[in-house]
Amino acid sequence: MPVRVDPPDDFVFDDDGDTQLWAATIEAAALLDSFVSPEGRILAVDQWDAMTTWLVESMRDEPAGLIIDLGPNTEIPEDEVDDIELVNAQLHVLDDGVVMVRRSHRILRQLRLVDHAVDGMALDQWHHDETFDDCTNGYFFTRDHVLAASACVAWVRDAGGVEAANRLGCSFDFADELPRR
Repeated sequence: MPVRVDPPDDFVFDDDGDTQLWAATIEAAALLDSFVSPEGRILAVDQWDAMTTWLVESMRDEPAGLIIDLGPNTEIPEDEVDDIELVNAQLHVLDDGVVMVRRSHRILRQLRLVDHAVDGMALDQWHHDETFDDCTNGYFFTRDHVLAASACVAWVRDAGGVEAANRLGCSFDFADELPRR
């Protein structure tokens, strides 16, 4: 069953049968776990697909410097951060609609980039080099926000195990702007 979110806030269901199409508005920040068709059929919403959609929407029209961290939903003492293996993913919005995706079995620190320019970057190619010592499972740059969000969600789902969604935390950090006249 093709189901999609149609920006800015409509949920659309297309049935391959006798051309059924309907839409429902969803409040911002609402958690949708299922919906009922006009015929009373309950259709569950996959939590992982919903998370991907939510991440894509969270990056929409955001300025360079936004960092979305996905990781454990508990505080880890600073002196233990390097000793704990866990699933962590990060989306870092760069210039020109490019997002950097980083995945790791360690807590990813927030990068302090000199700039957010993307000239000369290889897009849509995994890198497994030593550029970021906290990034144990690669990184890539892309303009495809669905690909970026899907890479993070798949990492959390596949590397984190069955209970990964229940243990997941998320934080949003925006770059500070200097005052201008």
